[in-house]
Amino acid sequence: MTVFTVGLNPAVDRILECDVLRPGSHQKMRLVARLAAGKAANVSRALAQLGVDSTATGFVGRREAGFFGEELAAPGPGKITCRFIEIDQPTRENVTILETRGGGETHLRETGFTVGSAAWTSLGNFLRAAPAHGDIVVIAGSLPAGIAIADFLSMIDTLLARNVQVAVDVAGPALAGAMTRAIWAVKPNADEISTAGGRTGAWTQGLRDDPIAIIDLVRQVAPRLENALVSRGAAGAVLISAGGAWTGWVKNPGRIVRTVGCGDYLLAGFIAGKMRNLSPPDSLAYALAVATARAISEDFSAIRPAEIQRIQPRVQIAAF
Repeated sequence: MTVFTVGLNPAVDRILECDVLRPGSHQKMRLVARLAAGKAANVSRALAQLGVDSTATGFVGRREAGFFGEELAAPGPGKITCRFIEIDQPTRENVTILETRGGGETHLRETGFTVGSAAWTSLGNFLRAAPAHGDIVVIAGSLPAGIAIADFLSMIDTLLARNVQVAVDVAGPALAGAMTRAIWAVKPNADEISTAGGRTGAWTQGLRDDPIAIIDLVRQVAPRLENALVSRGAAGAVLISAGGAWTGWVKNPGRIVRTVGCGDYLLAGFIAGKMRNLSPPDSLAYALAVATARAISEDFSAIRPAEIQRIQPRVQIAAF
């Protein structure tokens, strides 16, 4: 079984640090990290750190292709093979500003490039040829300009017709469409699953606090879905599977450093659990340990296996 990750709209993440952000002023920042990022790249990076090989594909700006290749070659012990389709436009750059006093975070996000029909056809040709029966293809991140929801769903249908196991981490109408398919997994957060399920307003806040409501919603709107892994921030995650439903959380995880990217590590941990033939609840427990190790790590691009092992006994799982 091989894992492929598909990043349709990746990013170069620049992480800056200052004492206190003063909007409207001129102030110096310290560069903390510059990373090849986006949800799909993060999943490949996390899988590599868990010892799982993957092939990273999707789109990247031509001038950033070398940077992505160098960045994703390093994580180990798993290997990432890059097979990106290059675009003659720059990859978007996102900026995160961290405040050392008070822990504030400010996130500035670019829209990204426009994908033309030739690049989309090239990606489609690769996905029709490379993944084999039973492989896992993870499609994660926002859809770029030029790609319609119908194009995205057609890609999923093509993969399903070849008996590929599809995992999706997208939002909005793309998530709603994906949930009508018989795919292997989706990984939304509580707000995203609420919107995709047509729920809004005060009901959404209640959903975050109510695992049973999440389970009921998923079973109503996505009866063909094999797994829904719904992240709930500090409250953990809910897994709705063909064989049951479970909620999980980590007791006394330690000091949380940052939460950005934790959802990507949660999905990677769940995939790694499947690769190790763990049961759905055990895969959920392992995924929560991996995501928590990300949350407490001072390193922006790495987690420590020792932390995963330390956290695992603290994971609590309850069945419904």
